[in-house]
Amino acid sequence: MRHFKQTITLFMLFFSFATNTLAMKELTPLEQMDSVDISLLTCSPGNEIWSLYGHTAIRFEDRLHHVDYSINYGMFDFRQKNFVIRFVFGLTDYQMGIEDYDRFLADYGNDGRGVVQQKLNLSRQEKLDIAKAIQDNYDPAVRTYRYNYFYDNCTTRARDIIVRHLSGKVKYKIDPSVESSYRQMIHQWNHEHRWMAFGCDLLLGVGADRKTTFAQQQFIPNTLRKDFDRAIVVEPNGRSHRLVAQTEQTLKPSPEPDDNGFWTAVSPTVLFTLLFALTLCLSVLEYRRKKTLWAYDTILLTLTGLAGLVLFAMIFSQHPTVRINLQILILNPLSIILVYPVCRKAYKGKAHFYWNMLFAFAIIFLICGLFLQNYAEGMWILACCLLARCITNRLIYSTQKNRN
Repeated sequence: MRHFKQTITLFMLFFSFATNTLAMKELTPLEQMDSVDISLLTCSPGNEIWSLYGHTAIRFEDRLHHVDYSINYGMFDFRQKNFVIRFVFGLTDYQMGIEDYDRFLADYGNDGRGVVQQKLNLSRQEKLDIAKAIQDNYDPAVRTYRYNYFYDNCTTRARDIIVRHLSGKVKYKIDPSVESSYRQMIHQWNHEHRWMAFGCDLLLGVGADRKTTFAQQQFIPNTLRKDFDRAIVVEPNGRSHRLVAQTEQTLKPSPEPDDNGFWTAVSPTVLFTLLFALTLCLSVLEYRRKKTLWAYDTILLTLTGLAGLVLFAMIFSQHPTVRINLQILILNPLSIILVYPVCRKAYKGKAHFYWNMLFAFAIIFLICGLFLQNYAEGMWILACCLLARCITNRLIYSTQKNRN
């Protein structure tokens, strides 16, 4: 969730307290943990598409050895070759990184983003176990991992390395009435960026609308922060204590500037409504003239067919939530394949069988939208545009056939 920066120090050996410094301090590794604080860092969203949902990191502060670092599981380089294609197909590799905490804060401050620190209530042994786990994770052999936004990201990795090394069991305050899908959860963060939300919803399929478990919902940084804030650790002896000892806003976010750009004013709904109005006007004109505007159909089928090729390619993605996407019924790759024979027949005043197929696809799309999948903004209107074209073509050609 945060791009790789060349200035990061990749080989910070902040665990030296466990080796050569022991003799000087005459303290065991366990005793040295009294000077260590481990915190969960939750960063507010940014304006880039990869930062819309926030970010999670871990702070490791050792006052005895003057060590203060952030551990970050969201390092990537968007400039790497074919990054966007690899990300879409679930082939992106992220990396664990370590950097100076002050530099970490400075970077987020420069981006106008805030940081909330939750200091964890940990025993000596738990701190030592987490420190060793971080050290093991930083091994070059395992530092890089195959990233998945919903299932294995910087937030879930930070959660797991903490929770899995607690001596007790974490009990969260769960509200059984709250049910959310992956799509609903990301809508909470991208709804103000309607075209970015449109792009996400266009790629997400049926799997994104399934109900998530409590643990699955913690892929969102702020969700994990809230869950940690209310969490209790039940120790083996039956005693319990709060997971978070102290919460502090270490960096306040800067107010976002007002965005009055063209694409802010023109939402997907507005754009597709204008398209639908144009389609209806042309359809009425065609019906009166008893002749179709095949050039308009050529443009419409070409654009929807090209988008359909993208959705067809997503079938082969490693992201399970994008493989079955019912929006392919109207953004259909068959449209780009059959656009030439369809419009060639229209030019000659004849109907092509694809209009019947497309009509059936649009009806199925509308029915499935009521029960199986939530579509991207404006897709219902686009389906109505295609239905209007199907009906208009069939009416005109049937009328001509009856006359003949």
